[in-house]
This record gives sequence, structure tokens and C-alpha cells, in this order.
Amino acid sequence: MLLEPLDVNAIGRGIVAGVTPVKVIVDPDHLYDFAEMEPGNTLSLRNAPAGSAQVLWLEESGSTERWAVVRLGDAEDVLRFQLLESLSRCGAALAKTVVFQNGKWCPVEVTFTVHDSIGVVCPDLCKGESTSGEGCDCPSAESVPAGTFGLAKRFEDSRK
Repeated sequence: MLLEPLDVNAIGRGIVAGVTPVKVIVDPDHLYDFAEMEPGNTLSLRNAPAGSAQVLWLEESGSTERWAVVRLGDAEDVLRFQLLESLSRCGAALAKTVVFQNGKWCPVEVTFTVHDSIGVVCPDLCKGESTSGEGCDCPSAESVPAGTFGLAKRFEDSRK
């Protein structure tokens, strides 16, 4: 993020990780703990349920543009989600973000793709010798059904 306006081909100060003040565009009725860049906007970040900047402090004015202090580079990389479609073993499915607001967990209309990159969905979970024991009666599952809630970790190396 640039810390000052720059002309084309100019050199200036910026920040890629750490804590910095920044202007944030908010919906006063829905304030979130994260912020994200918006394409074409070089003056501020957009307040969001998930994003690359963690909001540490937010100005309390009623305006839609507020000063904030954000942490860049190490925002939460675990997202709560609700599947919008079934997730098969080693597959991918669309999900919406779940955030804590007004004292309860709420799905919001911010979607992302969940990848079962390590084969968590396992149709033969109870058949292996390394399971919790003999006589396991857990059901076989070909996929995790739509509507299921879960946690997703974002891995930097694959961006998934």
C-alpha cells in the first residue's frame, strides 16, 4: 500500500506488512474487522468481512469514509464458511463467509471457493487401520453437503 500519492514512474514510500493508518470506506450499518483493496481505488480500502488487512481501530464517526489503523500482511487466514454446494473429496465448492456480528454468527454474501486439497472428505474413513478403533459406525460420505458450516485455511503457496 502506498503511503503517499505518486506520479507515474516516481519512487515513494509504501508498506507491504505492518501497522499503518488508512482511510476505509464502510457501510455504517455493517462494520467488519477486515479491509480489502478495491480495483481502481488508490485512496482507501473497503471494509469487508474478510480481507488482507485486519482492522485494529476504526474511527467512530457516522461517515462512510473513516480513518482506521490496519495490520497488513498477517490478517486472519482461517475463514468460517457455509457451503453453497456439495464438496467432494479433493474437489472444490463455492461457499459464503460467516462472520460474528450483532452477537451471533451470520453468513454474509461474500463468496469464495473451498478446496479439499488434502482429501479431508473421505468415503472410507472407518476402513483404515489408523482410525479410532474397530467397529467404527460412522457413515460413509462421498461429499460434504451444501449448507454445512466449516473452517477453511488459506495456504500462501497455492493461494487456495
